[in-house]
Formats: sequence, C-alpha cells, structure tokens
Amino acid sequence: VAFGRFNPPTTGHQKLLDTVASSSDEDDYIIVPSRSNDPKKNPLDAKTKVSVMKKMFPKHSGKIVDDENNRTIFDVLKKAHTDGYAGVRIVGGSDRVSEFEKLTNNYNKKLYDFDSIEITSAGDRDPDSDSVEGMSASKQRKAAAEGDLKSFMKGIPSSMEKIGNILHSLSRFAAFSSADKDLFSPTKLYL
Repeated sequence: VAFGRFNPPTTGHQKLLDTVASSSDEDDYIIVPSRSNDPKKNPLDAKTKVSVMKKMFPKHSGKIVDDENNRTIFDVLKKAHTDGYAGVRIVGGSDRVSEFEKLTNNYNKKLYDFDSIEITSAGDRDPDSDSVEGMSASKQRKAAAEGDLKSFMKGIPSSMEKIGNILHSLSRFAAFSSADKDLFSPTKLYL
C-alpha cells in the first residue's frame, strides 16, 4: 500500500510508486491518494489528483485507487482486512515511516486485525537536492503559489509539459482564498 496526499503529484512520487510495486508480492499493491482538500496543503481535489497521477505514472495507473471511502490510512487498512489480507506492507517516504509505524500498530487489533504490518521507506529525501530525491509536493505548492512555473516544472516529467502547465495553474488557483477566486469567476471578471 502507498497512501499519501500526492498534492500535487511530483516526480518524487515516482520513486514511492516504483518502490511499492517492487516490494509487493505478485504485483498485488494499491496506491491510494487521500481525499484531503484545502487551499493551503491540499489544493487539488481527489478526482484531479487521481486523473493527473494516472497520466503521470502510466505504469501504475491500474493500481491507483479512487474510492471516496478511503479517506484515511485506517479506512484503507480496514478494507484490506475485510478483503481477507492477513498482513500488509505500507511504503512511505522516509519522513512518514515512524508516523505510519506508530499509527498503524496502535490501531491493529482495534480497527483491523493483521498478523503483520510492515512499514518500508521508499528512500531518503534530500531537501537541498534538485533531483528526484529533493522533490516534494511542498516545493511544488510553494512554486505554484509564487507563480514560479520554472521551479514547478522541475517536479513534472519533461514529457508532460502541457499537463505540468495545467497542474501549475490548478494548484495556483486552488491556493487562492474563496474571495480571491471570486475575482476570477467567469461571471465576475474584475480588471
């Protein structure tokens, strides 16, 4: 299982998805974007994230789950338990491993009942790097909020320039307050 905000999806997420795929047994894995949506940290709604992720990560598109019932990691784990899984492996960024270990193990035998829960890191992040290891959704949101398309595009595969431009605009627009959005309403264009 890979569960996260993916808001917005970045080239850094490719490493996570490849790790969850390679660590799965018999290609049995899912990728679950959270349903969180707010202007500051989660500017893209779930449907938009899933659509972009399927285009951005075509190798994993059939494994990306768009289910309104999977709002939290607990929902995902409860469903896996109900589906008959005795164990689960969760892959996350190095900054999420301890959080996933604490949360998932605290609620085992309470919300779900697994024989084993394994948390695996997709690798370390280097916030100072300009490569995949340094890419983060936080950097993407910051670049979008500042209107910095050049920096934003560093987190988008070069083959997806058009989608990157659209994603930048969507992320930027979503970060505006509702009052600011009203200025851009097709029925209320103020100059």
